[in-house]
Amino acid sequence: MAFPTLFPDGKGDPTNPSLRRDIPLGERVKHLLKFGENKNDKWVYRFATHPRFGYWALNMIQRKRILQQTGMFLKQNPGEAHLTAEELRQMATSNNTSMFISKISRYLISNNSTDNKRQNVINNPHITDWFFTQRLESFIKYWLYNSLDAEWHWYRFEYQARGSIHCHGVAKLKNDPGLCKLSETALKGYLAEMSTNTAEQVNILELNQQIVDGKKASQVVCQYVDWLLSTYNPDPPDNGTWFPFEPCVNTKLEFEPIHTKDGSTQYKAKIITKRNDSRLNNHQRLQLQGWRANCDIQVIIDYHACVEYLAKYASKVIMKSLGQRDFSAQETMHHLMSLKLVSSSFNVVPISLNGSRESKL
Repeated sequence: MAFPTLFPDGKGDPTNPSLRRDIPLGERVKHLLKFGENKNDKWVYRFATHPRFGYWALNMIQRKRILQQTGMFLKQNPGEAHLTAEELRQMATSNNTSMFISKISRYLISNNSTDNKRQNVINNPHITDWFFTQRLESFIKYWLYNSLDAEWHWYRFEYQARGSIHCHGVAKLKNDPGLCKLSETALKGYLAEMSTNTAEQVNILELNQQIVDGKKASQVVCQYVDWLLSTYNPDPPDNGTWFPFEPCVNTKLEFEPIHTKDGSTQYKAKIITKRNDSRLNNHQRLQLQGWRANCDIQVIIDYHACVEYLAKYASKVIMKSLGQRDFSAQETMHHLMSLKLVSSSFNVVPISLNGSRESKL
């Protein structure tokens, strides 16, 4: 063991094979990270605050996992069992790299001063990460379900380039009036209004009805958006600068033309909220008051946009193979303490698209 300051008497080595019970390496490391000592009325976590121990432990666990998965890969890909190390290096530098990687990728996978608070976050990444997950779980319960009466939710944790934890998610409220359907109705009315000048007399009545239905649908969408979020400042600045957002007297639903690859024109619904302050982002006041940190909230009015958002974050590779990216201290502790990376109120079933395994639904 190369950590004499952590194991001064040689006891507690997590790699010791002569334990009385067979305890997984991950559980041993998790126990050490939670080990704290009270010194001079201050709790000290010697393992979690060590600058290198967490990275060493995660590296050991990942390497052990890769070795255990080697047999599974060879069993499902017997054609590669004869490859030598030199042949693997040649494949990595040839045009077959992407094909080979696609086969193996699924297997690799008390003083309240500002300075002291900042230093405590740096020194205790395990507590910081754990506290964020616990706080978010309670916040979802009381804000999203108890206050907004949500029907379901899904979110996942991610880490910024500087190493700080954050999350992305989506939820459906029970009082949703059917925003996506209403937006489609509003779009029909918008298109009908554009074509009234060129339409035949027979279709005028039908187009007029679509226009009326579209305006009603647009009004319902705008009323719901005004109830849920805001970009209105009760005490706006008097500076006359409107960047990056222009002022808007009332919330409205607009449609932007999108040119597709086949040359046809599609339309994308867009909400323009009531605004008197160019600096405000979309916000939900109760959310900001409860979370007291940066938040971004959007209203889903398009099925395709929602599917793209979910597919983007649900399909991201969380654990890449060794050497492909850096891990921050908080993310390292998150994995070592076996904290969940995804939270959902419904079951998610992974499906193989290359036929490597069967999924029962």
